[in-house]
Amino acid sequence: MINFVLIAVCIVAGMIFKSTKTIHPDAHKGINTWIIYLALPAVSFKYLPKVQMVCGNALPDSEYSFNNYRMLDLYARL
Repeated sequence: MINFVLIAVCIVAGMIFKSTKTIHPDAHKGINTWIIYLALPAVSFKYLPKVQMVCGNALPDSEYSFNNYRMLDLYARL
């Protein structure tokens, strides 16, 4: 629930910054770059030690891949 509150706070803060013109109009590019190249990898490293490696994760399910291939083949024929 706290995540939704944080999202709402960030949206409202963005609207306030946009209306008061306190930040540069292209600031979103720098913020997005920071999120993609720094924040998301940091979050993945937080949960990486909890991932359990099993043989089933190494190869995809053959039935799933076959169905995926059939759907791609059907779309290609359209």
